[in-house]
Amino acid sequence: MWIYVIIILLCVCYIFKKEAQLSKIKYLKKKEEELNTNYYKETNTYKENVVNNSGAPLEYFIFQTLDQNQHYHKIIANCYLPTNNNHSSEIDLIFITTTGIYVLEAKDYHGYIYGNEQYPTWTQVFSKTKKYPFYNPIWQNKKHVSVLHEILSQNEIKHIQAYSYIVFSNHCILKKASHNKNECTVMQLKDLSTCLNISILNSPEIYTQDEINSIYQILKKYSCVSQNKKQSHINQIKHEKNSN
Repeated sequence: MWIYVIIILLCVCYIFKKEAQLSKIKYLKKKEEELNTNYYKETNTYKENVVNNSGAPLEYFIFQTLDQNQHYHKIIANCYLPTNNNHSSEIDLIFITTTGIYVLEAKDYHGYIYGNEQYPTWTQVFSKTKKYPFYNPIWQNKKHVSVLHEILSQNEIKHIQAYSYIVFSNHCILKKASHNKNECTVMQLKDLSTCLNISILNSPEIYTQDEINSIYQILKKYSCVSQNKKQSHINQIKHEKNSN
């Protein structure tokens, strides 16, 4: 009797061990596959590591959408450009293609979004009593574009055509987001691919592949920065908020 019990237990242990081994193999294979993705090559970050980071999941999905574009392009994520006051300006994503440079600000918000290009703050609304203001993303990205323009000018890039894109998640509703579409485009993630393709198809080509690569190399050195640099930028933002 005890012999049969022992045999059964050994069989169960063997099955669990094999399943654990298979799970580990699948996990390692998935990790190996991710090493070859453009997202990992650009950010040196695995997909699962961004899931719990504020804003990062949306940035990941924006990156994937951009990378599926059929036109020749380069993408830079989390670019910390230096400013004149020894601070930094963080750009979530930069998409460089033949028609210009697309500067994207990711807003992973829920609820109803109300805003106007003229107002310094926009509002995230869940109910009559749950309303949260946030800095005008159009103004925010306008500064990013300005800093980028300055950096590229310093590096003798003659033709600089930059487009400002504010991309909200699909979890919110853009109830009112008034803006001048000639200067900025505000959209949700689901509309990004269409907006990007329309812009590319209706804009003149100004960059060759070599010029795209050159701009990429200039800006790339400002991405994948150290944790100290990131923390310094966070402290800078907190200080600016407290000063206002």
